[in-house]
Amino acid sequence: MRTYSAGGHYHAGVWIDTKTSAFNITGNRIGSNSSEGTGMYSINASSFLYIYGVFIRVDTTANSASIQGNTIEKFR
Repeated sequence: MRTYSAGGHYHAGVWIDTKTSAFNITGNRIGSNSSEGTGMYSINASSFLYIYGVFIRVDTTANSASIQGNTIEKFR
């Protein structure tokens, strides 16, 4: 279990914040607590927490980005 004692945190399975392009995010398992998809991915926070399975922020001129075939599951 991940524990956050203060609020305002961001947590993501995949985080991309860039001005570049031509990237692929493919075939990831985000969540659960193992690569086999068993168990629960747990987060304990005493205040607000932003949780993203996949967070993407790219420049408006970015191209050739591909996000497919990913599994996001079992967050608690």
